[in-house]
Amino acid sequence: MNLPSDFLGRFETARTFTGAFAEAAPWQRHVILHGGKFYASNNKQIVEIDCGVEGSAILTKKMLTLIKAIQGTPTTIEIGEWVHFGWENGRYLKVKNDYDHDDVVSRLIELLDQWHGTEHVTAVDLKGTPGRGIAVTEGPAVTNGALPPRKGFLYCGKGTPSSRLVHGDVDLRLDDLFQIKLDELEATKKAIKREVDRLADEQVRIEQLQDAARKKLEAHQRDVDRLNEALAKYRSGAELDDGDRELLQPACETTIRKDESIERRETLKEVKKELRSKMGEWDLYSDRSDGEYAYVTYRRRLAPMETRPTIKKRIAETVDQVFAPDFPRDALFKVWPSLGSIEARAGPS
Repeated sequence: MNLPSDFLGRFETARTFTGAFAEAAPWQRHVILHGGKFYASNNKQIVEIDCGVEGSAILTKKMLTLIKAIQGTPTTIEIGEWVHFGWENGRYLKVKNDYDHDDVVSRLIELLDQWHGTEHVTAVDLKGTPGRGIAVTEGPAVTNGALPPRKGFLYCGKGTPSSRLVHGDVDLRLDDLFQIKLDELEATKKAIKREVDRLADEQVRIEQLQDAARKKLEAHQRDVDRLNEALAKYRSGAELDDGDRELLQPACETTIRKDESIERRETLKEVKKELRSKMGEWDLYSDRSDGEYAYVTYRRRLAPMETRPTIKKRIAETVDQVFAPDFPRDALFKVWPSLGSIEARAGPS
């Protein structure tokens, strides 16, 4: 189809209302062409500009740069799997069309229909370009039963809704506080399932240990039987070999370990005595010795933590607002999930 002569000018006008990359709205870097109109938003402003071209496409800054790099103005455009610009001299630019954002456009149109022309937002100056635009304003959160946008139209701040709630930066119009609770319950459910799986694995491990212990017990019984055979041999007056003598020789492991333990405690006592004068206000927490090294741990009490009670109070005060009798409960809506990158790939075929 023929390209309107002012197409690029209106495209550039729409581009002035795009924004930097935001994790919650990566599409805001680009202009969206849909249904004969340009749509753009930087979260603070939304514009809808008539362009006279049907179809759906993502128009990027890179695309505009490539068009300007080719001498003259394109006169035709075809939109499908590719966006194809043509020039009278036969030159053309063919760019892959990555459009998949009907949900973005429908949301922008919904917000424009809801707020354009009302006292709750500021009208955007399109400098004579046909279309409409709105911008967020400052003011009270609730006006005549309406909950107008304040921090942005489409997403709120950085991080997750729960992190914004914790840090006091929540936007009750955009952040679904009750979904935070549902997500927490779902996370707890997953944690319980992981615990069930862990215990099942632990049960298998315990069964393997039990089997190994039974084998050790059987091996021990064989040693007892061999000892009894050596004793019978000794009592009969028969000649004993080295193996028999080794079997009959007591190990006295219990007594040896007891004496070694006493020696370790005495050594550890000397180490603690040496450290005590150096640790000042620190309290002795634990100590042990493995016979080769002494391990001594000291600790000191910290000031009481204020984070949890402060955050709990802030969360309670924020959530209380949505239970207020005059809070417009039907004004809440859920923001769509973060969308993938829509970086267009440009170049002649």
